[in-house]
Amino acid sequence: MSSVFLVLAHRDPDQLARILGELVGSSRRVYVHVDAQVELAPFQTVVAHRLGSLAGEVRWVADRVAVRWGGLSVVKATFGAARQALAEGPVSRATLLSGSCHLVRPVTDLELLDPSVEYLRIDRTVSPAGGYQAEKLGRWWFNDSRLLAGLGGRLPRRWPSGLPPIRQGAQWWSLTGECLAYLLAAAGHHRELLAALRFAHCPDELIVPTLLADSPYGDRVSQRFDLDPAAGEQVDLHGLHYLRWSDDAWSPAWLTAADLPAIRASGAHFARKVDSARSADLLAQLT
Repeated sequence: MSSVFLVLAHRDPDQLARILGELVGSSRRVYVHVDAQVELAPFQTVVAHRLGSLAGEVRWVADRVAVRWGGLSVVKATFGAARQALAEGPVSRATLLSGSCHLVRPVTDLELLDPSVEYLRIDRTVSPAGGYQAEKLGRWWFNDSRLLAGLGGRLPRRWPSGLPPIRQGAQWWSLTGECLAYLLAAAGHHRELLAALRFAHCPDELIVPTLLADSPYGDRVSQRFDLDPAAGEQVDLHGLHYLRWSDDAWSPAWLTAADLPAIRASGAHFARKVDSARSADLLAQLT
């Protein structure tokens, strides 16, 4: 069995190469999905230059998807990488990362993770009828369409009946191989759910929490803040990732050296988001 990393990348080849250099080796398998909207060659060139002979251990996801923020395409890219990993050998644990992540602790610390825990954050149940983030479901979103994206959130929507409760949580996770296999199978069985979430806002934050919350793996999820919402309000740990959010932001902040004390205190294994230029001071202390 081996640990697997699924990495979604679309920019900053230098930072991608930096984290890949920390991940490859031993029995670890690393799969990189590069957004089909950008050229693959520059990423491969930088990785080959920085990693040398170890670059051959990086596996580039063959089924590339054109990824647009907030769209179902993010989930398609993630699941495509996961399917390739499961098809190529046994998986003990799979951890989802972006090219803007960086290790905070030695990669070997991941071997000490509890094999009975699914490291995922589920924050809340979302209802199209009203309440916090109801607009994600109660309005039409077209984030995967260049032509229609501007209409997103403007038109009211009647949510389909008969679907399971929709949970919202973190996009980033670390799941056991058996849980990942269950997740992909469940996604295939719940086509009506995926069809409905295709026109939701940020389904990458909805599909995995929804499919796992009431599954046989639901009581193994590390952060079930949907069961105790107040507990998660001040927690910056998302699965194994540290992210710094502000209430009015659409995405987490770029991290700098000023964030290092909070990152360390969180117990996170990974920090996100980092950039080879904007986070240079932080990366110098983490590398």
